[in-house]
Order: sequence, then structure tokens, then C-alpha cells
Amino acid sequence: MKSEKNQTMFNDNQHNEMYQKLLENRLSETEMAEHFSDNPKLLNLLDTLKNSGTPVKKSDEHAWAELVAKRNATQARIKPQNIRTLAATLSVAASILIIIGLVVLFRETEIKHIAQAGEHLTVYLPDSSQVTLNAETEIRYDQKSWDTDRTLELKGEAFFEVKKGSRFTVQTLNGTVEVLGTSFNTFSRANDFRAACYTGKVKVSNAVDVEILTPGERVESVSTGLKKQTFKPSENSDWRNGVFEYESIDLQIVIDEIQRQFKVEISYPTDLAGRTYTGNFTNKNIDDALQNICIPMNLTYKMTQNKIEIFHQTN
Repeated sequence: MKSEKNQTMFNDNQHNEMYQKLLENRLSETEMAEHFSDNPKLLNLLDTLKNSGTPVKKSDEHAWAELVAKRNATQARIKPQNIRTLAATLSVAASILIIIGLVVLFRETEIKHIAQAGEHLTVYLPDSSQVTLNAETEIRYDQKSWDTDRTLELKGEAFFEVKKGSRFTVQTLNGTVEVLGTSFNTFSRANDFRAACYTGKVKVSNAVDVEILTPGERVESVSTGLKKQTFKPSENSDWRNGVFEYESIDLQIVIDEIQRQFKVEISYPTDLAGRTYTGNFTNKNIDDALQNICIPMNLTYKMTQNKIEIFHQTN
């Protein structure tokens, strides 16, 4: 009985040893056939692993050596790219910081004046030149560089009385006006651009044309460039005094001006598009202004608070 038990223990120890050698890939083909012949599925699996070159198990030293080798190879391949990427990133970041710094610096010295709807605003520039802004008009300039560069940007309409000195430039989206010392008016809204000279000389230019104006001359943008006309400068018939005069001008422009002066919204029939208007209005009373526009054109209007509807007058 004891002999059988010892034999069983021997067989178990032997099998354990064989399995250990199998796991460590140290089992010979003879030992494999002798001890595992009764398990064909295991033999087929081991044969497949052997043919694929996949080890069943590696020693700790062998596995660590392979891991170090792979890490070094990966670092050697990726490190230069990472350095280049980091350098490019830092370069872009530095450029962004410089741009932000310049924008902040410019904003600190930029002066902006805005006339709201229904408002006229008079401002004085650093050289004591005077600018009167019509409603819904904006000007901006760099105060720091003004002594050497008298340049400003205009959106809307403004009257300039410029002190003599270096070149004075008004930039708009539709054209540029340049003077040395004079008084002039400039209008730039949407695609409409106009300029008029009251005193001195004015150089007006846009993308395709250039004109020199003397007192009593004005230009407006047309498809072929700038169209020059004459007018009679009069301080008493001037938008700065609330008087708006028009001669054969698109009715839409007149209606837009009424909206700006009185802070109202105006709707009108689409068939009025393209009609021209000759006449005037003042910004003192909206009913008077609307009658000056509507009566000559056989129109009438209805007003509800700040909304106005213009329509054809019926007999």
C-alpha cells in the first residue's frame, strides 16, 4: 500500500516537472511524445506555437532586455521629431504673444469717438483739428503717433476743420481723403462714398480714380471712378446745423438719413426703389421731415411710436 502511494507521488512529481519544463520551453520532442501523447490537442497547439516562432515563455532577463531594446529604438526614432514639434510649438506661441502684445499696445493708445443715432458729436483731435460727426458715425486714430502721422479711420459721415501742418489723411472702406490744412466733408456708408471741399485743397482717391478738389467742388463714387460736381458752400445749409439738402439722389439714401437722425425704423413700398429725390429736411421735427419727403412724391405715412410706414397716397 505504501509502495503504491509512493509510486503515485513519484508520478505526480514527474508530471509536475514535465509541465514546468513545458512552460519554460525546455521539453524535448521525445519527452513531449512520452508524457503528452494522450493529449493530441495540446500537442497540436504546441506545434503551432513552435512553427509561428512564438515562445511559450521567456526568462525575466530575456524579457527585460527586449523591453529595453524596444524602448531605446522608439526613443531614437521619436525624440528628434518631438524636439522639432516642441520648437515649432514654442515658435508659434511666441508669435501669438507678440501679436497680442502689439494689439494691446495699440488699443492702449487708440482713441475712438462714436456718435449714436439721433446725435451729432463734435470732437477735437490732438492737433486741435475739429471733427463733427453725423449720427451713427465712428472715427478712430492712434494718439501716440498722431504728431508724425495724422491719419484716422472713418465710418459714416463727418465734417473736418483741419489745422495746418503735416499731411492729414482720412481712410474709409470706399476711399481716402488727404489734405494739409482745410475744411471738408466726407461720407462713407455701405458702398456710397462722397467728399466735398469747403476751404483749401483736398485730394480724394478710391481704387480706380483720383481727384483734386478746390472750394465748391465735390465728388461721389460711381462705377467708373469718381464723379466731380460743383456746389455752393454755405454754413447755414449744412447737416451740422440739422439741414439736409439733396439733388437727384436715391430716395433710399434720404430715408436712411431720416432713420439715423430720429432713431426710427421706416418701411416703404418696394416699387419706390430707384426713385430719386430733390429737396431737403431738418432734424428738428420728424413730422416736418416726413412731409417734406412724402408730399412732393405723392406719398403719405403712418407712425406708431418709433416705427413709420410710408405708402402711396390714394385719392
